[in-house]
Amino acid sequence: MTRTEIFTQSSPWYILLCLLVAALYAFLLYKKIPDWSKVFNYVLAGLRFLTVFIICFLLLAPVIKQIRNYIEKPIVLIAIDNSQSIANIHDKRFLNNLLQNLDIQAKKLRDEFEVEIESFSSTEIKNPDSVKFNHPVTNISSFLSGIQSKYENSNLAGVVFLTDGIFNQGTAPNYSPYNFTLFPLAIGDTIPKKDLNLKNVIYNKVAYRGNKFPIVLEITGEGFSNEMATVNLLKNGKVLDSKTITIAEDNINQTTFYTSSSEPGVQHYTVAVNPLRGEYSNKNNTGEVYIDIIDNKEKILMVALAPHPDVKAIKSALENKENYEFTLFIPGISAQPEDPKFDLVIFHQIPDIYNNALSVFNQFKTKSKNHLYILANQSNLNQFNASTSSVDIHPHGIQKDEVFPVFNKNFNKFTLTEDHQNTILKYPPIIVPFGDFQVPADFEVFLYQKVGTVSTDKPLIAVGSTENSKSGVIIGNGIWEWRLHEYYLNNSTVVFDEVVTKLVQYLSSKEDKRKFRVYPINNEIYDNEPVVFETEVYNNIYEKIYGQKINLEITDESGRAFKYSYINSKNNSTYDVGGLNAGIYKYTASTQLDGKKESVSGQFIIKELQLESLNTTANHAVLRELANNTGGKVFYPSQISSLTEELLKNKAKGKIHNSEENLELIHLKWLFFLLLILISIEWGLRKYHGVY
Repeated sequence: MTRTEIFTQSSPWYILLCLLVAALYAFLLYKKIPDWSKVFNYVLAGLRFLTVFIICFLLLAPVIKQIRNYIEKPIVLIAIDNSQSIANIHDKRFLNNLLQNLDIQAKKLRDEFEVEIESFSSTEIKNPDSVKFNHPVTNISSFLSGIQSKYENSNLAGVVFLTDGIFNQGTAPNYSPYNFTLFPLAIGDTIPKKDLNLKNVIYNKVAYRGNKFPIVLEITGEGFSNEMATVNLLKNGKVLDSKTITIAEDNINQTTFYTSSSEPGVQHYTVAVNPLRGEYSNKNNTGEVYIDIIDNKEKILMVALAPHPDVKAIKSALENKENYEFTLFIPGISAQPEDPKFDLVIFHQIPDIYNNALSVFNQFKTKSKNHLYILANQSNLNQFNASTSSVDIHPHGIQKDEVFPVFNKNFNKFTLTEDHQNTILKYPPIIVPFGDFQVPADFEVFLYQKVGTVSTDKPLIAVGSTENSKSGVIIGNGIWEWRLHEYYLNNSTVVFDEVVTKLVQYLSSKEDKRKFRVYPINNEIYDNEPVVFETEVYNNIYEKIYGQKINLEITDESGRAFKYSYINSKNNSTYDVGGLNAGIYKYTASTQLDGKKESVSGQFIIKELQLESLNTTANHAVLRELANNTGGKVFYPSQISSLTEELLKNKAKGKIHNSEENLELIHLKWLFFLLLILISIEWGLRKYHGVY
C-alpha cells in the first residue's frame, strides 16, 4: 500500500498567491477577445492559467512524500549438506528420489513462505534436485554461522538442514548458539560399517638421497578383529615392500616401511591396504606420500688450532643435523679435507698468536665465501683485524673480562622464542678480551656483553653480509660452558644447539640475486585449492618492476603440459591456477627482460583431499542436540511430508515494513514535459488562428 502527501517548505497561504498571480496573468492577456469565440478564449486563458500556476507553485519548493507499506513473507531456508560423505553412504537413486521429494515439498511451502536453498559450495540453487554431492570437506559450524550472519535481520521461520551430521572441519556445531529454529533432515547410517581405514600416514617431507627414511601407517579395522591384512608400499605402480599385520579392532594398528631413493626431487609413493571380504568401502584404503629427496647437504668445515671444549660443543650441535655435512680439521691431528669448496668455513682460534696456522688460515679461507670466526685465548686479534672485514677489536693489553650474554631485541636476521631468549640470560660468563670494539655498518649484533649487572654495547656475537659473502664472529672463550650449563638446568641443549644451527644456517645460505622469480606460495596444495604463484621481476638496481608478460607452463607426471600467460601488476603480483588433479607438477616460467629471455623452474605437489572417506558413520546425536537447542525437531526421509506440515502449522507471521521517500517536485521530469505541452498547445492554437 502506498500513501502520497504533498507539502511545501513555505506557508500554504502562498498557494492562494500563486492562484491569484496565475489568474491575473491570464486575465490581462486574454481580457480582449480577438476574432474567435468567447469559449475558445476561455480555453486559452485556462491553459495560460495552469502554466503560470504550476511555475509559481514550483517556486514554493513543494515536496512529495510517499509512504510505502509492504509485508515480508517468512523465509524457510533449505540447507543441503552436499559433501562427498553422503554420496559415499547412499546410492544415486536414493539421493535423486530424496532431492525430488524435497523439491515437491519446497513448492508446497512457497504458497506460504519465501523458500531459499543453499549448500556448502553454492548460494545460488534454484531447485534441490540440482545439487551434486561432491564437496570435499564438511564444516557444519561454519555453514550454520554463515546462515546466522546472512539472515540476521530477516524473517527466518526455520532452517531445514539435510545432513548426515558428519563434520571433519571446524568446531562441534552443537556447542554454538544459533538464533533460528533448526529442523535437521537426518540421513545416513549410525551403525558403524565393517571397514578397514588407513587413518593416517606419517613421514618426513624431506629426506636425503641414499638415506633410509620411515613411512608410518596407522590403520583401524571396524568389524575385523584379529584378521590378517596385507599392506603394500608402491611407487609407479610397482610394489616396493609388503607387510602383513593382525588387525586389533579397538586399537590403531601401526606399521612402518623403511625405504630410500637415489633420485633427487619429489618422489611419489602410494601406501595401500588390501581390501578384506565384506569391507564396506575401499576408498579409505590408500594414501599418497610425497617426499622431497635432496641431493646435496650444506657442507660445513671447521678448522681448529687445537682440540678444545668449544670445538666439541660446536661439533655436537651440528654433526647430527641431517641437512649439514660437517667436517672437522685440526692440523697435525686429522686428515686434510679433499673437498675444494664449502658452504661455510668456521675458524677456531685461527689466526693464532704464534702464527703457526697462518698458512692454514690463508689456504682454507678461499674454500668458502662465508666464514665464522671463534676468537678465544690463542687468537691473534691484530692479524684477525688485518685479514678480515669483521668486527675490529683493539685490546688493552692482556686484560680480560668475564661477561654474560644479553640478547639484542632489534636483531632480525633470525629469531628465537622468548623462552629461549630467557634461557640465554641464564648462561654463565665467558672470557673476552678487554678493549674497544668497532662494529661495521653492515654487521648486526646478536648478543651483547654484560659486565656484572651492566649491559654494554660491545658485541659478543655479530653477523654481517656483503654482496657476495657473509661473515660472523663469536668473541669469547668458554661457550662450551653454555651448553653444559643448559643441560644442567633443563636436561637438554636445545637452545644452544638452535643458536649454533641458526648462525650456521644464516651464514651458509646463498643469497638469491635473480632478477626474475616465479614460485608457488605453498609447495603442497590440496586438490580443492588453486595453486597461487608469486611473481617478482627486478631491474638492474633490484627495484621491482611491473607490466611484464609472464609465460607459465605446468607439466604433470605423464608429461602433459598446460600453458598460461599473464601480466604482473603492482596491485596483484599473484596468479592462480585451478582445476589440477593430485600429483607432482613441474613448472617453467619465462619473460623478456632487457631483450633477454629469463626463465625459472620448480615443482609443487597437489594432494588429494580424502577427509570425506575417513568417517562414514552418521552422527544423528549432534543433530538431535542442535534441534533441541534451537527449538526444532529431527525428521527422517520418510517423514519429509510431516516436516512440511510442521512448518505450515507453526507458520511465522509476516513482518510489516514501511519506507518513506521525500522528493522535491521540481525534480520530476514529467512536470517539465507537462509545462512544455501546455505552452505548445496554447502557442499552436494562437498561431492557427493567426495571433502571435
